[in-house]
Amino acid sequence: MNNNTMHLESVIVWVAYLILMVLIGSWTSKKIKTTEDYTVGGRKIGAILVALSHGAGAMSGFMFMGLPGYAYMLGLFAFWYEAGDAGGGYINFTILGRRLNALSHHLKALTPIDLIYKRFYDPSSKTSKYIPLTGGIIGLIFTWLYLLAQIIAAGKVTQVLLGIPYYYGVIVGGLVVLMYVMAGGLEACMYTDAVQAIIMFFGAVIAIVVGFKLVGGFYQLTDKLMQIDPTFFSIWGKNLQFKGQYGEIIGALLIYMIGYMGLPHINAFSMSAKNTRVIENAALINPIWSSILAYSCVFIGLFGILLFPDISDPELVAPTFFYTFTNPWIAGLMMSSVYCAIMSTADILTLTSATLLVNDIYIHYFKPNTTEKKRLFLNRIATFILGFVAIAVALIPDLSVFAVVISAFGVLASSFLFVNLASVYWKGATPTGAISSMIGGAVINTCWELVGFRDITHIHPFFAGIITSGLLLFSVSLFTKKLPKEKQELVNICRRLTNKSEQTSLHY
Repeated sequence: MNNNTMHLESVIVWVAYLILMVLIGSWTSKKIKTTEDYTVGGRKIGAILVALSHGAGAMSGFMFMGLPGYAYMLGLFAFWYEAGDAGGGYINFTILGRRLNALSHHLKALTPIDLIYKRFYDPSSKTSKYIPLTGGIIGLIFTWLYLLAQIIAAGKVTQVLLGIPYYYGVIVGGLVVLMYVMAGGLEACMYTDAVQAIIMFFGAVIAIVVGFKLVGGFYQLTDKLMQIDPTFFSIWGKNLQFKGQYGEIIGALLIYMIGYMGLPHINAFSMSAKNTRVIENAALINPIWSSILAYSCVFIGLFGILLFPDISDPELVAPTFFYTFTNPWIAGLMMSSVYCAIMSTADILTLTSATLLVNDIYIHYFKPNTTEKKRLFLNRIATFILGFVAIAVALIPDLSVFAVVISAFGVLASSFLFVNLASVYWKGATPTGAISSMIGGAVINTCWELVGFRDITHIHPFFAGIITSGLLLFSVSLFTKKLPKEKQELVNICRRLTNKSEQTSLHY
């Protein structure tokens, strides 16, 4: 494909999609009256929006950029990541989401970190005062890095679509996200994510149909790949890169299978639902969408090995595929589906990083008496500033979407997964245990590869981080001051509220 060519039809579809996203943001902005409306959608969202937002917000630029590129380079090994991703939403909703929703309603928590703080706060404990600061800093840094990866992906996609320099895509994609998130908050994110999820779904289905037709079917695909290199189909990756490294495989499988339970921006969707019955219904919808999309994107990478053997950047396999093998109008829609994967995650990450900065750090420690009007204003200003900085940093060329996403995702999941679970399941967890778990998971996951432990142990950073986080939470809680009984009782209240809500009618 010649990056200097451009189909007007494709550009028209793409621009129409961007305008639609801004219009949705403008429409939802009329509903925003309070910080609760802005951060958790007024706690009134139904199952379809929750399910599709979780999927679209979770998949990110990794799905149409990083994952096909990874499959292009390592073959079947990419399925380890997607085996977890296909069912990760279901696991999150059923194990954590229902109880998290009940507890957040009961405590009137505005962010996932605010919920952890209210669950573990003890006036007699000096340690508990630092929960918002610890969680806020970890969450802010790594949700922002996750956002950075999406803006990078936007630049790469537009480079293929328009044949123009990478930085135009970074600027356009970033500014559109900022416009509708600043206007409509979480609800804008969820409505746009639902639209984007539908476009992504059709993009994945069309890619599978067109791809198998081009390569001659499933058996022709496997035969041709086997002729090129039989190790494409090894569970250890191309050239047996991870042979015998079970720690790598377990980490690759678990990072998406259980990792969503630790992501602040994803758990915000559970907090926004009307009640736990909505979460139950969302858990039935999400896996169907996720499974089809996740596995389709791996196949796009495998198709690319045959169709684009000399591509310069493997992460451009999906947009190159759509642009080359579909007519201009369809190409525009498919390119929009790639953009959807990016923007549907970038929006909630922008919002989450802003709310972490404003509500969990600034207001909590510096201006606790801030008025509702000013709090809402500060959230919007923070959204703009953090998004603008991400756009600026993304202008640095040659950054990898896959590497940044896996790193940020892993640290967030390692830091918060066990603390979130303890919040709703374990009375014995203490504030010191929670802080130790967050810091330990973040540090180990961040440093594991940097100091060379991954090469020595052949254990995935996420696997190392999550084990450390869990052990610290359990062991430190056993030897530190217990919470008052009324705080421990929140676990029982959470369970009762969950059971009571499940007896109500369905909510879609």
